[in-house]
Amino acid sequence: MSEAFMNDFDQFTQSWWPYVISFIISIISAIRIYMGGSKCESSGRIEGKNVIITGGASGIGLETTKELSKRGANIILAIRNAEKGTKAVEEIKNFYQKAKVTVKILDMSEFSSIRAFAQQIIDEYEKIDILINNAGIIFHPYKRTSEGNELTFVTNYLGKFSI
Repeated sequence: MSEAFMNDFDQFTQSWWPYVISFIISIISAIRIYMGGSKCESSGRIEGKNVIITGGASGIGLETTKELSKRGANIILAIRNAEKGTKAVEEIKNFYQKAKVTVKILDMSEFSSIRAFAQQIIDEYEKIDILINNAGIIFHPYKRTSEGNELTFVTNYLGKFSI
């Protein structure tokens, strides 16, 4: 290595910058560890419990679906897109072959879809043991639903109270 580089490096290591950089990295690491939470160590079974998961075709909803199906739940996957639902069921079955997963169409931004879904559940199931409201949207451009409400507000908040 060149002498000039080594001189610059020595000056850098003898300054306060390495301490500042180390401090910032330590803070970021601490926040990341704190926010990461812990892994659920429970192995409790929920055999035969009927579980509705809205927005369970991807992300946290899909991971929740996988875990609860592994624990014996009868999963009702409430999603907007049937194609995504089929792909999610395939992924869940690859994860746990004995999974009991049913796909039902539900658009949380339309009250008519929510009412139709609720009626279908009432007709087909004696009771629902667990409801996981996971569906939501973010950073969507301003848009109104066919019923005149703002899309994000209805999907993320009002729709959950309509079930």
